Formats: sequence, C-alpha cells, structure tokens
Amino acid sequence: MVFAKYWFENKKALWLLFAAIGAFLTIWMTLYYSFDSPNLFRPHFQVGYYFVGLFISGLLSASFLFSDLRNKPRAISHMMIPASQLEKVLCLMFFGVVVFWVGYSVVFTCINWIFVNLSNARGRRSEEVINVLTINRYHNPFLDTSSSSLYYIYFAVHAMFALGSVNFARYAFFKTLIIFLIFWLIFFFLPVFIHQFLPPGVWLSSLISYEVFDHRENFVLKLPAWFGVSTYIFFCFTISVVLWIATYFRFTERQIS
Repeated sequence: MVFAKYWFENKKALWLLFAAIGAFLTIWMTLYYSFDSPNLFRPHFQVGYYFVGLFISGLLSASFLFSDLRNKPRAISHMMIPASQLEKVLCLMFFGVVVFWVGYSVVFTCINWIFVNLSNARGRRSEEVINVLTINRYHNPFLDTSSSSLYYIYFAVHAMFALGSVNFARYAFFKTLIIFLIFWLIFFFLPVFIHQFLPPGVWLSSLISYEVFDHRENFVLKLPAWFGVSTYIFFCFTISVVLWIATYFRFTERQIS
C-alpha cells in the first residue's frame, strides 16, 4: 500500500522527470550529431554519454528524494502514513534508485539508438548501439577498469546525495556536493601523500602494488591478496550499504523530531 500510494502521488512527477531527461539527452545528442563526426558515436563514447547523463540526473534527483521532509505540511502527512520508517525508506529507495535507473536506461537507449543509426546512415558506418546490461563489453572511457566499475561509483555517490537530502534542511544538493568534493580531493591526494613515505617508484595497477626503482634491479612490493579483496568489497558495496543505513537512521530521527 505504501508503494501504491507513492506511485499514485508521484507518477506525474516521475513521467515529467523522464521527459526532462529525454529532452536533455536529445539536445546533447543533437549537438554532437551536428559536429558531423561519426566517431563521436562509437561504443566507448556512448558509454561516456550514458554515465555522464546518469550521474548528472541521478544525483540531482537523489538530492530531492526526501524533499517532503523540508515542507511542514507534507512532512506531517508523511509522518501520519501507517507504515514503519523502514518501509518508507525502502519505498523511496525502490523508486529513487531502481525505478529511476531503469527509466533513465530505457530513455537513454531509445534516444541513443536513434542518433547512432542517424550517424551510421550519414557516415555509412555500422557502429553498435551499446547495451547497458552488458556494459563490460565496451571500453571504459574514464578509468582503466571495467565499465561496470562506474556503476559502483554511481550508486555510492547516489547514496551519499540521498543521505544529504534527508540530513540537510536547505540547499541539500550544494552542501552534499561540497562534502563530496572534499572526500574526492582526499582520495585523490592520498596516493600522493603515501608516496612521500615510500622509496622512489610508481604505483602499478592499484594501490596494493608498488614498483620500487633500484639502481641494481627494480622490484615490486605487493600487499596481501585479502587486503585487495577487502578494499574492492569496501569501495564497491560496503560504502553504498553504510550510507543507506545512515540514511535510514537519519530519516528515523527526522520522523521522531
């Protein structure tokens, strides 16, 4: 009943959201199509367009996920729903994470299919239209990892903006964005900081392997394999789960207050 109530009250807003995303993607794709370069619609470029649009629209929508708590009449109405806080959070997660991702992917696939085929017809090429469900088949245009790793980053950052939505009463998006940039700078400069305490050398594929330069013979230092697995699980899954748990408890506090 909670899910049905949310859909009844917000279905118009969701359709308008997907329509706005479609308009944004259409304008963006039209701009690239006007450059008359078929290379701009190669699969790895399509992957880039997909994730850039997903991050922009997803983080903006996440910052408004708990916006009802900022409006007193809506907050009172939300508190009076005869359901537990966990049910309400799960409902918002379902529509804000799952339904949004599915809707965005469908909208992007339709618009991308149109412009890729238009570009192929004009340039007499046969570029493939990417399948977002098998994203690992295509080259990652941003990082030297599989394309699916961008999903892990997206869902973690999305959870962070959802937490900001329930935590900040005003300017939630901008405040969360500032906090995100601070964490990003810390993460970016952490290898540089650690490098100051290591002998001359370079990082290899990840922070768990380091090649030391020696005048006799270079050698590689590696941390234990379990550390790499633990780090992978932490960054890919644990961060998102922890942020959503924090969102639940913060939502509970807002409900009680």
